[in-house]
Order: sequence, then structure tokens, then C-alpha cells
Amino acid sequence: MFFYQNQGNPQPLPLKTKIVLVLWIVMVLSLLFFFAFTLFLIALCAGLVIVVFRFLGKGPRPLHTETKSQTLRVFHHSRVNRDNDIIDI
Repeated sequence: MFFYQNQGNPQPLPLKTKIVLVLWIVMVLSLLFFFAFTLFLIALCAGLVIVVFRFLGKGPRPLHTETKSQTLRVFHHSRVNRDNDIIDI
């Protein structure tokens, strides 16, 4: 970053310029706060809706359900498939 230093007498900023700068800073910060707070409120409402739907939804699900699809299957490798894996050139 380059810095430029004026060699002449430094003149102070006029009062009007200082007031305008302060007003711009306050306005930008207030807009930032408004939009950030709005997004926070939207996320908070979405979280509350999710909690309410889960609370009013179905009862508690069982911790463990035994079904045939969840039983352990053992893999058996047949010899016929193993012989087909070799590529003849």
C-alpha cells in the first residue's frame, strides 16, 4: 500500500466534512446491523418451526428395529466368478 504525504501545511478537515463522514459511518453500520439481525431472526424462526414439527410429529422412534434387511449377510465368492476375472491376451 502506498502512502502519500503532503509536503505543505496540513489543513484540518472542515466541520461539514466530519459530520458527513460520521453520518455515513452510522448509516452503513445501521444497515449492516439491520440485515444481520434480520437474518438471525429468520434462522431463529426456522429453528423454532423445526423443533415444533419434531415435537408434534410422530412419537419417539424405537432405538433398534429388527428387520430382515438389517441382518448380517455373509459374502460367498464362487470359483466360477474368480475364473472369469483373468483376461487372456
